Amino acid sequence: MLFMSMCLFTACPSDDDDDVPAYNSSSVSRKLWGEWSRSINNGTTRLFFWDNGKMFYSHTNQSASSDHVWSYNETTGILATTANNLQWEVTLCDSTVWTGIALSGNKSTVTFTRSPLFAVMVILTTRTWVSSIDNSEWDSNGSYNSSWLELSNGKTDFFIIPNDLVKIEESILQDKLFIREYSSRSYSSETVVYECIIDHPYSYDNVRVSCKWVPNYDKISDFGTGYHSNFELRPKK
Repeated sequence: MLFMSMCLFTACPSDDDDDVPAYNSSSVSRKLWGEWSRSINNGTTRLFFWDNGKMFYSHTNQSASSDHVWSYNETTGILATTANNLQWEVTLCDSTVWTGIALSGNKSTVTFTRSPLFAVMVILTTRTWVSSIDNSEWDSNGSYNSSWLELSNGKTDFFIIPNDLVKIEESILQDKLFIREYSSRSYSSETVVYECIIDHPYSYDNVRVSCKWVPNYDKISDFGTGYHSNFELRPKK
């Protein structure tokens, strides 16, 4: 089987101090880092590819898991995973979509698109986070919806995605994800009242989270209680 012979993809070294490769438009492996979703009649499949070969997989009515691995062979174009041994021959890949031919079943052609909200949820819910301020540990309860996400240190709650006024944005070239809350749903013309930046979001070891609050946040947000200070987080090793 193709999977049995695959080599686990790992990130190539770079000259950056934090060893996170810059975005490379010619590398399909690099383009595949991050989050991908596909919805069909029998549900939604979600994939998340970390830079070190770790993988998150979920499908409607199935248990989600981060205990998978993935690899991509630049020569053969084969994307292989341990998630139900799913494998595809990738025929197109850019920064927002990839298409491939399934190498099992009916050999159907599939298309996955990026989903920044899903990326944020996977990044924040599948890890334990450590505060750079006091070394306290923060976790989610593993569940989320499209409107909010809560982290807790066991004593204090932190609504890192506070409500449905939040907009999730991705900059692939900057290697960042942005969580921004605006003062109204018109977004572009309104004031940003809260911003959380996820740096190197797809680097398993180097991902960092930095959140900035404003003094009047509790007067604007539906979630006016809980942790209201600037926040710096790193993943627990």
